[in-house]
Amino acid sequence: MKRAIALGMISLLVSACSPNKSTEPGVTSGKPVINEILTASKTLEGAFLKYPDGKAEMRLYRVEIPVGGKIPLHKHPAPMMVYVQGVNSGSLRNTRVMSDGSEIKNIFKPGQAFLKGVDTPHYSENVGNKPTILWVTVTSAEDMPTTVFLD
Repeated sequence: MKRAIALGMISLLVSACSPNKSTEPGVTSGKPVINEILTASKTLEGAFLKYPDGKAEMRLYRVEIPVGGKIPLHKHPAPMMVYVQGVNSGSLRNTRVMSDGSEIKNIFKPGQAFLKGVDTPHYSENVGNKPTILWVTVTSAEDMPTTVFLD
């Protein structure tokens, strides 16, 4: 009997965690809906993802940039995944400053995500009409700073 219950629970968990791609908006099936937002092995700069040396540490941040707000020129010593919150958020303009002084601008709208590499100077601005809310996951190492401001 215990074995049958255990197998039933495993089956329920497996089916509940399987992506449900056929769910229509407004239709509830009782199953969790898992939506992949981003899978990437290359950064915005086109470099392959590289993890820092040291004792691994994951970090999660919620960043809110007010309307017209800007995060000044900075860089990161560890890679990070950035998600622009899908609801109640403005858009983000990320401007990378290249070694020759040229700038590469990308705009990320609510619901979009990107992989940010290491050591590329950049600044980020809210270009929406409401606060831009970012969820940032950093694959870092203990005692490593997340952000190094350059101004």
